[in-house]
Amino acid sequence: MTRAEAATVIVRGIPRFHLIRPLKSVEIVTDIPDHSARREILEVVGKGIMEVYPNHTFSPSSLLSRGELAEILSTLIDRLPANRRPPLPGSSSSLRFQDLLDRNRYAPAVYRMVRLGILKPKSARTFGVGEKVSGGELLGAVSALNAWFTTASRTSSDTR
Repeated sequence: MTRAEAATVIVRGIPRFHLIRPLKSVEIVTDIPDHSARREILEVVGKGIMEVYPNHTFSPSSLLSRGELAEILSTLIDRLPANRRPPLPGSSSSLRFQDLLDRNRYAPAVYRMVRLGILKPKSARTFGVGEKVSGGELLGAVSALNAWFTTASRTSSDTR
């Protein structure tokens, strides 16, 4: 999946996306003037869900890695209004992957998404942080995220 395809799936496939407020400062994106996913790219960038590179490009044709997907989904959860965000589970220090050092920028997001059941590891010992995301994997992650929102919201409202 490309970054542009991921932006489209996120904007159109996550019903809670509209609840996220845009950032106060607008990021300039120079490489999408005629791109078919321009609107969705500007939405995910404008809401702080996906990054623009320091040279002001989004690189819509670049393939998305599993680490990037974890970071995007984790950021999306964090950007939801607090009253619309289900409670998150605590961290589990026993979860470790051989291919993911703690200092890797994606490590916190990867462990969070695995704990929530939104992303699955490749094996008991590896996550595949640098592997490219397939369409099925992206759709499965979005579906799992939407299911988690529903289940976690129902559970948290039952305990109030």
